[in-house]
Amino acid sequence: MRPNDTALNRWAGLYNGSLNYRPGDVVTYDNGIWLALTHVQPNSTPNIASPDWEPLIESATGDTGPAGPTGPEGPQGPPGADGEDGAPGAPGADGEDGAIGPAGPEGPEGPAGPEGPPGDDAPSDHGLLTGLADDDHPQYHTDARGDARYSVLAHHHDAAYVNEADHTLAAHDTLGLATQSELDAHLNDTTDAHDASAISVADAGNDFTATDVEGALAELQSDAEAHVAAADPHTGYQKESEKDAASGYAGLTAGTKIALAQLQEVLGIHDLTDVAITAAASGDFLRHNGTAWVDATLSDGDIPAGIARDSEVATAVSDHAGAADPHTVYQKESEKDAASGYAGLTAGTKIALAQLQEVLGIHDLSDVAITAAASGDFLRHNGTAWVDATIADADLPSTITRDSENTHTIIDSRGGTVLTPSGAINVIVWRAPYACTLTNVRGYRVGGTGATINARRNNTDNGLASALSLTNADQWMDGGAVQNTAYAAGDELEIMVVSVAGSPTQVAIQVDFTRTV
Repeated sequence: MRPNDTALNRWAGLYNGSLNYRPGDVVTYDNGIWLALTHVQPNSTPNIASPDWEPLIESATGDTGPAGPTGPEGPQGPPGADGEDGAPGAPGADGEDGAIGPAGPEGPEGPAGPEGPPGDDAPSDHGLLTGLADDDHPQYHTDARGDARYSVLAHHHDAAYVNEADHTLAAHDTLGLATQSELDAHLNDTTDAHDASAISVADAGNDFTATDVEGALAELQSDAEAHVAAADPHTGYQKESEKDAASGYAGLTAGTKIALAQLQEVLGIHDLTDVAITAAASGDFLRHNGTAWVDATLSDGDIPAGIARDSEVATAVSDHAGAADPHTVYQKESEKDAASGYAGLTAGTKIALAQLQEVLGIHDLSDVAITAAASGDFLRHNGTAWVDATIADADLPSTITRDSENTHTIIDSRGGTVLTPSGAINVIVWRAPYACTLTNVRGYRVGGTGATINARRNNTDNGLASALSLTNADQWMDGGAVQNTAYAAGDELEIMVVSVAGSPTQVAIQVDFTRTV
């Protein structure tokens, strides 16, 4: 029985003390075969006492032979580890007194001292105190100091208010301040309380030279009068008064823009400035006379010299018809005989291939009927003649393999066996080197009373929606419908013992795939 129910994963060959080994690696060492139970670090030699290894086949050991001769002295080994600290030595003699150190921090407050002796008797009545009316603290406020510094709570700025020298009517007149009556008159003036020349202008844009409202208004008035008085202050625009028929705005009202549809309704070719039509008639055309386009009829002088006139054509036809042999480069019907190279020739007077190639095409053959040959067409006989056609599937013999037939489905099976599992365990058994499709998950149990299994992709995607229960021992069982079936190149397959009952000795899991090549 193996601890941790470790599955056999990989044959790792002869044990090498400089390598790391993974759980499930199998090595040979000292005439035995050993299974790695953990992630084995270098120099962890397989042996019975090691928790990292389990013997699958123990080392074969015979009787001890005689001692061999003493070998040569080996090289000096590395230094050993430091020894334990020795016992403390005897105390040394007292050293000289050191210098006085700095003063320490202030200590905590001491306990309260004893109660002092009783004092003199204090006055027991407020009336016994003396000096209460003394002004011993001039920095404190008194009524006298407040009256001297602040105005009384209720007062008017008139002749009756003369608490301080600078609040008398005479003082107001001296400072040029308004009286109450003057202030009331100013507040009640709704027409000219503030002269425009006395109001400043906040001119952040420097639009005016004036600094007050009156000056700024005068500048605006002057600019407006100059603008109106100009002969045409808007030389780049058309005046409203010119939007009439005489100016090209027929039927338009003032302010109406010209749209393309309106131009099409009112504008004709005769309205263009470089066209002068007098009396256009059917068949006329426009001819430029050096100044403008004018309506005219086509005359002989308008036709280039290279184009034949009717009279010239009639003369040429007449001359051709009257010639003794107007077609000297063609062969006459009367010459279609053996002497001229036609059918019925003797063996010695056949038509040369070069002559046939000059005049004969495949469409000239009597048993060929080409209608509209296109690139890639071929000739197929329809029972009467050879006609142009495209190749169809029916034209190919059944012995020729079609593209759809030129594929093969390959079935791959992957998996492994977990020995004496005592509980759930997952083992990665395969990395897909190509794209394939999961088709089945099967299980087989030896011993025990039950087990459930599954398989999954990339540590996440189960192949069966529910784990397959191996209810029957010593029999392959199929998990039925599968899911997450698409495996890409590089995906990992992991077999899973989900649960066990009754201590089975073996649980095998097989996963089937298909791929098309």
